[in-house]
Amino acid sequence: MCIGRGIVTMKRIELFKVALEHCENLSQKFPDLEVTSSIRKQLKYLISCENTGDIDKSKLESIIIGVQTAREIEPLDQKTSEFLEENPDVSNGQYSEGLKRMKEILTIQKEKGEI
Repeated sequence: MCIGRGIVTMKRIELFKVALEHCENLSQKFPDLEVTSSIRKQLKYLISCENTGDIDKSKLESIIIGVQTAREIEPLDQKTSEFLEENPDVSNGQYSEGLKRMKEILTIQKEKGEI
């Protein structure tokens, strides 16, 4: 069970790292494009969530990479846009099962006033 989960987690981390590379390349191409900074921060946060169990996961529901990509990246770089939008672990509100479950738990905890 742990091995299977580790494999899934590693793939997700690699996906986030590749997305980060795409974003950094885009940032070099368009240095004045501010949205790349926001997307980079979100991707680094997702990588941290995967790497550590102690990180505050309350920001998961604030991931808006898909929205930002559709609005600002798509007109500039189709390849990066397709990568970010077509990978559900990266795009807005479409988390893998593990991240989706964390989001549900956080929502319940907030409703109960636990966080």
